Amino acid sequence: MRLTGQHPLPLLVDHFAAQLLAAKEKGELLPDIDVHELAWTLANSYSGTQLLSRISTGRTDLYQRLVALWRYLLPGIATPAAYSQVSFSRQWDRSAA
Repeated sequence: MRLTGQHPLPLLVDHFAAQLLAAKEKGELLPDIDVHELAWTLANSYSGTQLLSRISTGRTDLYQRLVALWRYLLPGIATPAAYSQVSFSRQWDRSAA
């Protein structure tokens, strides 16, 4: 999504930062997490994942690539209690439909 006069990456960073701040306030993030730095890292990770998925498979594998991204990142971000509540359900996988 491209908004007139605005680059989408800072908007994505702001969205991630808001969600991460809410998670931090609820005690769901590890204590040493820098919310702004992580927001930038996630925005770049998402952008790269989407780009490579589009180039290699026309985005048919995007769901699987994003699940893999979160499987590897979440243990270093979320508290064990929060991580134990995560489910990688295929209900959101549009390619499975």
